[in-house]
Amino acid sequence: MRVDRRRRGAAAIEFVLWLNALFLLVSGLVDWATYMSSRLAVTRAAMDGCRIGSAVFEPASMTPGTLSTPLAEDRALEVLESLGVVCDLSDGCDIEATFCLAGSGGDVCGPVAPPFDALVVEVTVEYDPMFGWAATPDVLHESFMMAVENQREPAGTP
Repeated sequence: MRVDRRRRGAAAIEFVLWLNALFLLVSGLVDWATYMSSRLAVTRAAMDGCRIGSAVFEPASMTPGTLSTPLAEDRALEVLESLGVVCDLSDGCDIEATFCLAGSGGDVCGPVAPPFDALVVEVTVEYDPMFGWAATPDVLHESFMMAVENQREPAGTP
C-alpha cells in the first residue's frame, strides 16, 4: 500500500485542530456539571436544615428560635460538608436560620407575613468554577421556609 507523501501527518494535524474544540466543550460541560451539583447541594442543605430545625419542640416559655435556629444551621453545614461543598464560615460561606413569628414580615420572612410560625434557612456559598469557560454565578444562594411543628398561640388570645 502506497501513501502519498503530501498526505503524511494530515490526520495528526486534524486531530490537534479538533482537540482544542473538544477541550472547550468538555471543560464547559465539567464546569456546568459541577455548578449544578453545587447548587443542588446548597438547596439540599437549606431544605434539610429547615426540616430539622422546624421539628424541634420549644416550650411556650422559651424565646422562639432558641433551640431550632442553631440546630438548623448546624444541620445545613453538615449536609454541605457531606455533599462535598467546602463551607468556610469565616470566608465566603454563610448559613443563617431565622425564626419568623406568625404575622411578622420583614426582609427574611418575606414581604407577606406568613400566617404561621415558620423557620427560614438561608445558605450562601461562593462558587469557584474549575475552568471558567461556562457562564456560572460566583455566589450560590438558597432560602427555604417551613412551618414549625409546635405553633404558638397568637398574642392576645385567651
